[in-house]
Amino acid sequence: GLVFTKNDDLKLIRKEIINKSTKKSSAKYNAIAPVDVIIPIGPTSMQPTMTHIFQNMDISTRINRGQIDVIESKMIIKKGDKVNASAASLLSQLNI
Repeated sequence: GLVFTKNDDLKLIRKEIINKSTKKSSAKYNAIAPVDVIIPIGPTSMQPTMTHIFQNMDISTRINRGQIDVIESKMIIKKGDKVNASAASLLSQLNI
């Protein structure tokens, strides 16, 4: 798009437009992680039948009131690493 301005500082305006228009999204398979991603302690609202996903990634869980609870936080993606398929799937299901 075109931007018309009377301000001479185009770098500032560009940063402002980009910051206002970018949105966070879930991790995509094979993308480079811009930040560390940690699965926090707490309820996940996922059904107990999905525990195998957490077990494959060595995330400690328990079943509580018909849902999976994470009992230890765990970093599953480090900044700069490629996102693998199982991590991308888990993060999208957890809305992280």
